[in-house]
Amino acid sequence: MDPKAARPAQAQGREPLILSPEEAPRIWAESYDAQPNPLVALELRVSAAVLGPLDGRRALDVACGTGLWLAGARSSGAFAFGVDRSPEMLAHAAARAVLGGALVRGDACRLPLCDAAFDLARSAFCAGYVEDADALVAELARVVRPGGLVWLSDLHPEASRRGWKRGFRRGGTSYEIAALAHTASDLERAGRRAGLALEAIVEPHLGEPERELFRQAGKESSFEPARAIPALLALRWKRP
Repeated sequence: MDPKAARPAQAQGREPLILSPEEAPRIWAESYDAQPNPLVALELRVSAAVLGPLDGRRALDVACGTGLWLAGARSSGAFAFGVDRSPEMLAHAAARAVLGGALVRGDACRLPLCDAAFDLARSAFCAGYVEDADALVAELARVVRPGGLVWLSDLHPEASRRGWKRGFRRGGTSYEIAALAHTASDLERAGRRAGLALEAIVEPHLGEPERELFRQAGKESSFEPARAIPALLALRWKRP
């Protein structure tokens, strides 16, 4: 997810191709891990600090994509499992040896999993692709045991308002993914309806660790303006 991905094509007079959330993974999966992604890097960095050690915990990653977080969680000693609706993304996740048997295809709003099965359920960069945020949060809450944690993160609505786009490039073509911008109030309300207790709202800005990724993508001049606003909106809840 590149907040500036669509701009070069627009500057050359070519509008990005708009993809639905269902279409995008089929094109993106093959190159997803190879492209510098400062927002994913920021999310991984912030969630690691907020969620704490994973060793011995049963963890679920909803909309796990190519399994980047899952691989790290398993290497840290977690019993980590992933769900994604994209067979293309799951195929790339399955290529990671550490994730053998840990992946399930399914809808984030209708998880094919038992109640109270996990100590932690997380979902990153999924909410904007879901119209019914209540259903997503309710499912995350359902699969977590009492006392367990739910973590939900996405592109900050202020970043969306400022024109950041969810997009990527492949083969010289720029793509933009259609998405919604759920507010903190929307997600707080979804958590209350799911019976969750809100513990923290985190609104991190891009930091120095992400500057190098901007440089690798040839966008270092965009870094300072980008870091001036919150890049992510994340909420941590506990299930009572």
